[in-house]
Amino acid sequence: MSEDLPQGKQDISELLSVKLGIGDVMQLQDFSSSKDQYYVKLIGYLNKKSVLVSHPMLGEKLVFVKKGESYLVRGFSGTKTYEFTANVINVCLTPYPYLHLSFPA
Repeated sequence: MSEDLPQGKQDISELLSVKLGIGDVMQLQDFSSSKDQYYVKLIGYLNKKSVLVSHPMLGEKLVFVKKGESYLVRGFSGTKTYEFTANVINVCLTPYPYLHLSFPA
């Protein structure tokens, strides 16, 4: 774990040790001045490739997300919290809406 992280924060280089679970809720926060936050669910991940999450919603509508946008991703798994910055690799709308986010470096 990195020494400059607040106590209880997981160093993202150890993401796999956090033991993420399918369906875990994650928060995406954009880097705009309004710092909008959206809650998504983890669909899955491929180590060192991408993290798949449900598409952010605002009410019943999909939030407009562009390929290449960056988000601060936060979550909690059991007793560990984590956060990392991720870029949108791809926006997929079929067979259901979801995002491919970059895997933490």
